Amino acid sequence: MNPVKIVPDSSADLTAHLDAYNRTATPYKRVAKLKVRSAEFPKNTLRKIKRFELDTAID
Repeated sequence: MNPVKIVPDSSADLTAHLDAYNRTATPYKRVAKLKVRSAEFPKNTLRKIKRFELDTAID
């Protein structure tokens, strides 16, 4: 398992990488939205994401 690396301004760093990617990507592959979560998605006992609970968890 890789250790978690803390980046002071992670959202700015991510948008910079996405802008660079979006300049070269074809239009249908471009990233339109990005939301950084501070908490993990709700998971079941098998550690799979509970997709039916995502509608209420995502704002």
